[in-house]
Amino acid sequence: MKRNRTIVFYLDRLEMGGVERIVLNLIKGMKGKEWTPRLVLNRLEGALLKELPSEVPLHSLNAHHLPSAVLSLARFLKKERPAILVSQRAYLNVIAAAAIQLSGRKTKLVLTEHTLLSEWWKDSRMPQRPIDRLLCGLLPMIGRMADAVVGISQGVARELEKTLKLPRERIHILYNPIIPEDLEEKIVQPIVEPWPKDEIPLVLAVGRLSPEKGYDLLLEAFAKLKSEARLAVIGNGPELPRLEELVARLRLSEKVFFLGYQSNPFPWIERADLLALSSVLDSFPTVLVEAMALGKPIVAFDCPHGPGEIIQHGENGLLVPPKDPAALARSMEKVLGDPPLALRLGRGGRLRAQDFRFETTVRAYERLFQNLLDK
Repeated sequence: MKRNRTIVFYLDRLEMGGVERIVLNLIKGMKGKEWTPRLVLNRLEGALLKELPSEVPLHSLNAHHLPSAVLSLARFLKKERPAILVSQRAYLNVIAAAAIQLSGRKTKLVLTEHTLLSEWWKDSRMPQRPIDRLLCGLLPMIGRMADAVVGISQGVARELEKTLKLPRERIHILYNPIIPEDLEEKIVQPIVEPWPKDEIPLVLAVGRLSPEKGYDLLLEAFAKLKSEARLAVIGNGPELPRLEELVARLRLSEKVFFLGYQSNPFPWIERADLLALSSVLDSFPTVLVEAMALGKPIVAFDCPHGPGEIIQHGENGLLVPPKDPAALARSMEKVLGDPPLALRLGRGGRLRAQDFRFETTVRAYERLFQNLLDK
């Protein structure tokens, strides 16, 4: 009898975001092997839908609130009987655990967390929803129901150990699959730069325009630069109007460019002279590894907890005290004004990026799934 090796990945939507990109990478890495990956969404929405391989089954629950999501997912599990269900984020983890209980199935449950929830609630700039606090109160119970709990970094794993009250051996640290196998092809795709052709250095930032990314701090830092430079920001999000107002107020309209969503950021990273990360919270900023893979120097806030786990200060990037625009400006100035330093940091970054190769991290997930099926 053929063994059930169907892995269902569960998300809300397939919008442009780090978590969604990671799930898409896992699906791409597993398809065509001994596994059968599937994707289930609460709603059939998102800019990344067009990047899902056509041979991967896609199912929409058409669910717009928590109760309907639980019921619809339970019906799906009862009918389709997947071997493993992999969910992401606290909200979806609660739905997934409840749906498995309701379905009566023996589907294995893998809960994945990408966020430092306690740090999120400490920061006044973050959206504070009562439902999130309510769901977080359920997480210790949900964690005990899971067959495996995954943290995407050491910092997240420590948080899960504390929040879920689980022994550390129950928590698996699995880094995200970041560096694609077709990186060389992605780099050479043409881009159109919305500024004149010249030798002015380009500082690049990549990520959703949301409060935790700290783009207001980056703009304040950029305004302090003494040397000539441009800043380009890739990403969409609710902060755009506020950031555009800040650009005008700082008189940076001729130097700052919001490029919106880019399905392939690698040509822009390749074009950049420096990658800047201004997050106030970031459990594992994938753009740092992407920039390292292309040998780009990096300046990043040492926020909880991801940047310090990826970057060795002075070897493959520069870490800056968090929420300090003046310090960020000084470090950017230092790299832009010292080509040998930029080259050395870039070389160190290329070496560090090897730890996050696509095939390496996909294999780690496959080992976890195999161990669950063997129990």
